[in-house]
Amino acid sequence: MQYRKKKIGALVLWGIAILCLLFTFWHFQNETVSGAGTELRFIDVGNADCCLLTSENGGNILIDAGNKGDGNLIKSHMQLRQAEQLDAVFISHFHADHMGGLLDLLKDETVSIKTIYYPDYSESNENKEAVMALAGKRGTETVPLTAGDELSVGAFHFSVLLPKNIISSDEAFTGENDENNRSLVLKLSVGATTALFVGDLEKDGESFLKFEDHMKSDILKVGHHGSATSSSADFLAKIQPGYAVVPTGHNSYGHPSRKVLDRLSGIGAVVLRSDQCGTLRFILNENGIEDVIAEKKIK
Repeated sequence: MQYRKKKIGALVLWGIAILCLLFTFWHFQNETVSGAGTELRFIDVGNADCCLLTSENGGNILIDAGNKGDGNLIKSHMQLRQAEQLDAVFISHFHADHMGGLLDLLKDETVSIKTIYYPDYSESNENKEAVMALAGKRGTETVPLTAGDELSVGAFHFSVLLPKNIISSDEAFTGENDENNRSLVLKLSVGATTALFVGDLEKDGESFLKFEDHMKSDILKVGHHGSATSSSADFLAKIQPGYAVVPTGHNSYGHPSRKVLDRLSGIGAVVLRSDQCGTLRFILNENGIEDVIAEKKIK
C-alpha cells in the first residue's frame, strides 16, 4: 500500500510537470494570436541592447540590435509578433553591442528593412561603415537624426532629444566617450504610454538634455547597461520612470552598478534586469501599460 501511494504521488508530480511544459509550449505557439496589439519587447541579448516595437495599428521597429550573431534571435521574436519586415531600425550609436545584430539582418535576404536611423555626427568608424555599405547593397534608406527631429512610424511617435552635434575638446566627447555621449536619445509616445531610450548616454551627456515636464517617462531603458558612469541622481529625478529596464548580462565591467540600482529603487521605479528576467514584454493599450511579462530566451 505504501509503495502504491508513492507511485501515485510520483505520477501526479509527473503529470503536473507535463502540464506546465504543455502550457509553456502553448503560450509561445499562440502568443501572436492571444498577445497584445501593441508591445514593447526588450529582447534578452546579454550585456547589449535590443528592443522590438510592434503594433496592430502599424509599425515594426527595432531600437538597437544586440551583438553580431544575435540576428537569428531577433528574427525569432519578429516571427512571434508576425513582423515580416522592419519599417525602421534606430541605432543609438555604433558600438558592437548595439548594432552588431543589424549586420546579420542586413545580410539576411528574408528580412526587409525600410529605413535605418542613426545619430548625426561627422565621425565615422568601422562599424558604421559596415552598416552603410550593407544598407547600400540592400537599397535600405539611411537617415541621420539630431535633437529636435520628430517622426512617426505607424502607431509610434518619436522625439529626438540628442545628439546636438556639439563640437567639444572635452574628454567626455572624445574617443569611446564620444560615442556614448552622442548616443541617439529617443522619447517614444504610443497611446498613453511614454518611454525613454538613451543608448549608452553617460552623466556628461545627460547634462545636455533639457529637463522639462515632457521628459517624464513611464519606461526608462537604463543607460549603458546600468553602468556607474550613467543614470545620475538629477537625471533620474527628472525622468521619474515607473519601470526601469536594465539590459545586462555576464560582463567584466561590473554592470549593473549597485549605486545605480539603489538610485532607481530610491525614486520608486520597478527595476527589471534582463540577466534576471530574460526577455521583457510590455503589453500596451490605449490607456497605458496593461501588463509586463518576463520570459525565458527563445532558442
